[in-house]
Amino acid sequence: MEEFLEEREDLVVIFFTKVDFEYHDYKALHHKFNTTEPPPNGQYLHGKPPSILQTAQETKPKQDFQCYFDSTQLNLIARHANEVHLFSADVSEEDMRKLFSCQVCKQLKARSNRRVAFFFDMLCSKNLICKQWQSVIAKHKLILSSSTDKALTTTKLSSATSDAKSTNASIYEAIRKKVQEIADCGKNDSKDTI
Repeated sequence: MEEFLEEREDLVVIFFTKVDFEYHDYKALHHKFNTTEPPPNGQYLHGKPPSILQTAQETKPKQDFQCYFDSTQLNLIARHANEVHLFSADVSEEDMRKLFSCQVCKQLKARSNRRVAFFFDMLCSKNLICKQWQSVIAKHKLILSSSTDKALTTTKLSSATSDAKSTNASIYEAIRKKVQEIADCGKNDSKDTI
């Protein structure tokens, strides 16, 4: 902890100026701490770091899912997405990595808008992605509608989520169980504590 506070003021400023610091933020912080170098020339070391307000404005990331999935979780997400037929074609771990980083080269097409919406809503309910997931999907045009080949909008996603929740089909129970497995995988993989 001492090393982190003394040598990585850049990460302190980025992560501890957030309104909420949640488990996925911790995992992202831990990952960045172990895989990146401090800014050149000790930019924040022993000097006055930029004001928190200024830094928050300058480093404000584009809207994303605010999540960190490791390779095991991404593999599990891809496998489960294929098992419940979320998309019109099978997806890989790499497809899921690109989706959750909002960097898809080719949009995924929903096989069922309701299933896709319910899956993401369940990820949100387990605090694996942000509450604004519908806006993220719409803003980045990540997923095409099953019926129109147009990017899903927040309105379509909201309606699909409501429709799915009001339906008692067994597929939604299967999705719920698969998302729970993904959440449990993340807890089991985390051996580090704060």
